[in-house]
Amino acid sequence: WQIAMGRNVVVGLVLLAFLDGASTFFSPTPSLQVEMYHCRSKVVHTRRTSVTRRSFLSVMKDLEPNAGTNVKYQTVEDLVGNTPLVRLQRLVDPSSSNAVLAKLEGNNPAGSVKDRPALNMIAAAEARGDIAPGRDTLIEATSGNTGIALAMAAAVKGYRLVLIMPEHMSEERRATMRVYGAEIVSVSRDGGMEEARDLALEMQKQGRGVVLNQFANSDNPQAHYLSTGPEIWRD
Repeated sequence: WQIAMGRNVVVGLVLLAFLDGASTFFSPTPSLQVEMYHCRSKVVHTRRTSVTRRSFLSVMKDLEPNAGTNVKYQTVEDLVGNTPLVRLQRLVDPSSSNAVLAKLEGNNPAGSVKDRPALNMIAAAEARGDIAPGRDTLIEATSGNTGIALAMAAAVKGYRLVLIMPEHMSEERRATMRVYGAEIVSVSRDGGMEEARDLALEMQKQGRGVVLNQFANSDNPQAHYLSTGPEIWRD
């Protein structure tokens, strides 16, 4: 069960009942195992206890918003990476000792593996002093997921973002980028990504922003050395 309690707080209750039939659930004082946590999308506080129905209300009171003074909620940025690594069961002969593993990068906030390099390109540029929120506009040529990821990362970091893309790219992608606050400039279908890249560099030359340049930026693949690779090795 998920029960909304106050603003922006969800209390998740997982009731593990070892009960003898449904009728037992309605007995006066069934003993339940209750796991509870304050969360947005990951567990940040957890406690497990045995309760009876009579003490259930007191348990709920303990889980009211701000009941814990040291609760630290995670940000969207914190949720990039550490995606699940799962075994695919039907691609390998069951009698084989081999395993095929897949990393579920769709679990990243903006829905793809591109969240990692997008965030890393911005963070690394900030660390070098190349960009700063409120001062610089970010510009990038894109055709899809990197643009969506950059739109998310720029929104989290506080940057104005201009994305340049060929006019035939899907409206669904454009809509997603706009939802995150990105501005979109279209170039011709015939010119494609080359025209988009040229325009991005021209805008930078005019002083209209800073190009992250995903195609030649070493901070792009470095994201996988810093996070994706170590996570796979760890898991």
